[in-house]
Amino acid sequence: MEEVLEKLILNAGDHNNTSDNPFLETIRSYCEWIGYEEDTAYVFLMRDAILPYVFFKSRNKDNLYPWLISRKFMEDITKEEGVDDDVRIPLYEALEEGNISFDKFFSYSKEEILYSLDEYPELKKLLLDLLGSIKQKRIIVVESGYMGTIPMMLKALDDRVDFRLFTTAPFLYETYKDNIFCQKYEEIRRFETLYANDLLMQYSSYSDGKFYVKLSKDDVVHNKALSEIKKMI
Repeated sequence: MEEVLEKLILNAGDHNNTSDNPFLETIRSYCEWIGYEEDTAYVFLMRDAILPYVFFKSRNKDNLYPWLISRKFMEDITKEEGVDDDVRIPLYEALEEGNISFDKFFSYSKEEILYSLDEYPELKKLLLDLLGSIKQKRIIVVESGYMGTIPMMLKALDDRVDFRLFTTAPFLYETYKDNIFCQKYEEIRRFETLYANDLLMQYSSYSDGKFYVKLSKDDVVHNKALSEIKKMI
């Protein structure tokens, strides 16, 4: 996947068209809000974070990690369905128990998430190995948002993790208030359905520490995605 992303950035530089989608200016503002610190690692959760990754990568920033940790990835590793639900349910339970402040919300969720992951030892070990490959003292996870399931799972596994979501579900506005760019959940589909984020690539497999993807064969999708990437660089 990293090789694919590098080629996309290279090809976008020579692409004829630059996207005129005004929402890309919002994505740019989101990237500027995330910021960058030299002693921090940045994990971009694909596919939703392709364009933010492009923004930082094209500016020659270091310590960038594109990871395609998704429902399909977790099912592929565990050979079981519904793994993401097992990780997500503790977040709902935390709210149902009245844990609104982030500290209490995370404290409750962490214990339950780790308990769920104990049922999937191969997945837990793989995630710990990925996190262990990062040497920086701080890790920022970047994602479009909603429940923050994957960022919360990574944070439960490693105390260095913090995260920056574009937005979140309205019932989490108060809980995630320091972790979200905006309280505009209605815009999340605009984020996730950009060509580069949505249609350009899909998870294929994970092997030897690398994520593999399948690229769309549709020329229209490629052209639209490259025009979006060119806008970000």
